[in-house]
Amino acid sequence: MEDITSTEVREFIALKLPDASEIPAVDHRAVENKIMDYVEQEFAKVTKSKVLYLDVFTTDRNYSVVTGLSVGSVIDGVIAMLECKISNNSFGVGETVTAPTPYPLDGGRTAAQGIGVQFNKLDSSSVKIMVNDQVTIMTAYNGAVNANANNVILSGGATGNWKIKIIVIYK
Repeated sequence: MEDITSTEVREFIALKLPDASEIPAVDHRAVENKIMDYVEQEFAKVTKSKVLYLDVFTTDRNYSVVTGLSVGSVIDGVIAMLECKISNNSFGVGETVTAPTPYPLDGGRTAAQGIGVQFNKLDSSSVKIMVNDQVTIMTAYNGAVNANANNVILSGGATGNWKIKIIVIYK
């Protein structure tokens, strides 16, 4: 269907529903359908988001997560974050932190780390999550004056305190 404008909808209403007391029901129905076509058309242009969770994960693994989006949805972006599910390292349940961008092995000193995402604009049925050998996050916020910012390395059993929060942005 070709896009219609709000002006076209108003003109259609004026044409089909003139100032008359006896307007045929079929004209009322045609106006209702035109209004709904316009609403549906414009709603399809609105960016929406859906939050998914990978409740259990381990490092050095790939995951495919079903989105549950309707056919025809187009994914514009996917963001992976970590949400605390068991208090640890001064983080409380529900606190959310950014997940690091994947980074390769650092000359043998630091393991490959990070969480990657992959999606296909032509197939919105799933998103792919790739978790490297370890995940490094910043320590919980410290409100003290001139407090240092440090990091926490998650691997092995430490991942059990967290779940991956996946924010899918789509139309």
